[in-house]
Amino acid sequence: MQQPDKKRSKVIAILIVYIIVSILFGLSAFKYLAPKFISIHAAIGIFAVISLGVAMYMLNYVQNYITKTGKVAQTAVDTLSERDRKEQERKEQEKLDKELKRRRAEENKRIIAEKVEEMAADTEQITDPEKYFDQLLINLSKAIAIVQGVAYTLNRQTQTFSMTSTYAFYTTDTSRTFAIGEGIPGQVAKDKKILFIDEVPEGYIKIVSGLGSSSPRYMGVIPIIHNDETIALLEISTFEKPEVDLVEFQKQFNAKVSEKISTLIP
Repeated sequence: MQQPDKKRSKVIAILIVYIIVSILFGLSAFKYLAPKFISIHAAIGIFAVISLGVAMYMLNYVQNYITKTGKVAQTAVDTLSERDRKEQERKEQEKLDKELKRRRAEENKRIIAEKVEEMAADTEQITDPEKYFDQLLINLSKAIAIVQGVAYTLNRQTQTFSMTSTYAFYTTDTSRTFAIGEGIPGQVAKDKKILFIDEVPEGYIKIVSGLGSSSPRYMGVIPIIHNDETIALLEISTFEKPEVDLVEFQKQFNAKVSEKISTLIP
């Protein structure tokens, strides 16, 4: 298909030729041909027919030109409109996803707040450290479905952590201690940030019962911080990834129980 500029030039050229031919033919017909060969009326008739034919040709050509040019322009508009529509749909989907994510986060916070409030209320009257952490781990098993847990508390004099309570965990080494920065729990105590490990290596942790033994897939270490000091650690394991956001859980949990725990440790 020819370019619009070339078509426009062709139309103009045809018009110019038509005008020149019409003038020459008219002059010839009236000045030379009519007096010698045909009557003036016949000359005018022939001239009119030819002129009409040329005019109809040019009209048809111009009409085709406008139609094709219009189709090209409409195609360009349609393409642009489709692109705009898809871009608008993408933006709307992003906005919807963002709003959905915000609502889920808010709902997650609400659920966590309820769970933490129940745990804090259930242990509020307990003053013995071992019983307190026993109940805390039991509550954790209900709140986030842990299958095993160990609680460590800080000895401020020696700056070491020792095992205070366990849940579904068996060991003969109950005197185990570690310093800040030592091992995984010690590093969490130093960093003051929760650690959650996906896909724990097979055999790293074992749950033993009368039905056999199995290995949890997920492990987390939650620091309890008071006055910018890690005063306790909760080491937990689960078979399934917890549904709640553990970072948000640690934040709310710490704010609710750290004051209470600080009064229980030496």
